[in-house]
Amino acid sequence: MTALEFPPGELQAFVHGEAHFVKELRRLLRVDHRIPRERLSVSGYWRLGADEDGWQSSKREWNAQVEREQESA
Repeated sequence: MTALEFPPGELQAFVHGEAHFVKELRRLLRVDHRIPRERLSVSGYWRLGADEDGWQSSKREWNAQVEREQESA
């Protein structure tokens, strides 16, 4: 996953999927490749082991925690 090659120019990405996987892709794009937040749509659409109600009730805090971890990196 970390061996991605990007075309020249300004990258935009739409990444939605399982929360833990998306977290790692977000880190790769935001931290490693320094792509601005406004050029990304990244969302943990579901979380392995959580039902829909459980995930939706914890998603806001999960996203905030991911943001804090990765922005301080």
